[in-house]
Amino acid sequence: MHKVLLDEVRWVQGFGEYIILVTPLKKYMILERMSNFEEKFQNLGFIRIHKSYIVLSSHISSYDAAHVYLKDGEKLPLGRTYKNSLKAYLN
Repeated sequence: MHKVLLDEVRWVQGFGEYIILVTPLKKYMILERMSNFEEKFQNLGFIRIHKSYIVLSSHISSYDAAHVYLKDGEKLPLGRTYKNSLKAYLN
């Protein structure tokens, strides 16, 4: 067991039945579905940007047609079906 603070999570990546919580120092693999994580934490600033990615909105710097850019320089894919919801959320 390891306690991970939600504000430390930069993004979440899905792998089937598992998710990976990515923090600045470490990655944590958890037996959890993306949809469950999204449902539990969307009210805390997490937004789905791709079928395999959820990002904490406070870490987003900008986005374009295909990618979301984080403040630390990371680039994540932006799914077509999630682009409108990201745009609405950030505006």
